[in-house]
Amino acid sequence: MNMFRIIKEELGNIITAFITPLVALLLLGYVYSNVFVENIPYGIFDNDNSALSRNIISQLQNHPGLDVIYYAESESDLEEAINSKKINAGIVIPKDFSIDMAMKKSPNVMFLIDDTNMLIGGNALSYSGSVIGTLNAGVQMKMMQGNNMYDSVVKSTMGTFSYAERLVYEPQGGYTRNMLYTIAPVVMQMFFLTKFSLPLLKRKKKEFVTIKFKSKQFIMSVLDIIVRTLIISTVSVIASFTGLFIIRKLFDLPLRGDILIYAVLMYAFFFSLMAISFVFAAFIDNAAYFEQGYLMLNMIFVLLSGVAYPLYMMPENLVRWVKVFLPIIHVAIPLKALNLKAIGWDVVLPYLNSSFKYTVFWLIVGVSSYSISIAYKRYRALDESKEEVEDDALVSIN
Repeated sequence: MNMFRIIKEELGNIITAFITPLVALLLLGYVYSNVFVENIPYGIFDNDNSALSRNIISQLQNHPGLDVIYYAESESDLEEAINSKKINAGIVIPKDFSIDMAMKKSPNVMFLIDDTNMLIGGNALSYSGSVIGTLNAGVQMKMMQGNNMYDSVVKSTMGTFSYAERLVYEPQGGYTRNMLYTIAPVVMQMFFLTKFSLPLLKRKKKEFVTIKFKSKQFIMSVLDIIVRTLIISTVSVIASFTGLFIIRKLFDLPLRGDILIYAVLMYAFFFSLMAISFVFAAFIDNAAYFEQGYLMLNMIFVLLSGVAYPLYMMPENLVRWVKVFLPIIHVAIPLKALNLKAIGWDVVLPYLNSSFKYTVFWLIVGVSSYSISIAYKRYRALDESKEEVEDDALVSIN
């Protein structure tokens, strides 16, 4: 076996395996580099026109996350502005709001949010709520002071019950940006199946038809598959880690955990991909149809990986079947947890165990079906050769 010959033959795949995840990660890392959603188009309908309502408007205008660009003349006007996409959110300050506040009637303001984009809608609601919550605390303090309460008593009263918010692992809350941990295996899975493993096994199937099992040539062909798989897997692991490392330096994407655990997870992922590739190679003759079908289902793989939507929220039967058929589900969740939480082997081992079971199961099914397809093609080839011999014999007799 000539290693240099293999590398030369796989040079195109090696370059593609390195560039594809690198480009995808850098591009999406740049797109999601700004983890905070700011300057959300915002509207206001002030039906009170009091000093308190003007103070609320001033605070909303000064908030960096909101861009107050629309002042409605009525509540329906504000709703129409949201429906027409002029703004993404707004606030309605009701009539006699300040009077009701002074009378301690607990008046309410109303937020109107366009939640068709939950990322923008959620942030707009959070920003609006923080402004109103801050003003509410200030108004309560002034009302207590107006009732001849000492400042020390007011502060102790306001602080009798309080809470502190602490976001662990990822305080920025960059949910969308954290999908980058899943993009790496998704992109590599697409390349590995469509451009490497399936074409390789289809090409090897033609060789296996013409050689005997257990022969030296057969053993060398099997070793050739193993070596090529290890080469492409190694290049892909290096490329994906390099991409994540660059994003960490440029865009502060959290990158924690043991690099050895990362490598083991990714190698286990590629072995599982190779196992199921035998099944595809056994039944698929036209790789173009497979590639088209895969591209159609690619987004489904992302949504079912357990990162975009948690597994415990999915139906149990769906999760069971997803774990049987999709290899990415065994790597996406631990890969994200590794980078965000720096999990250890005790957490990773159950995922590696499930990935190992997946690989063994599909390797048995895949190699069996692959061998049967080779035997069938060999039988067809022998049958066709016999027919040709018989035809030649008839021609010679005639």
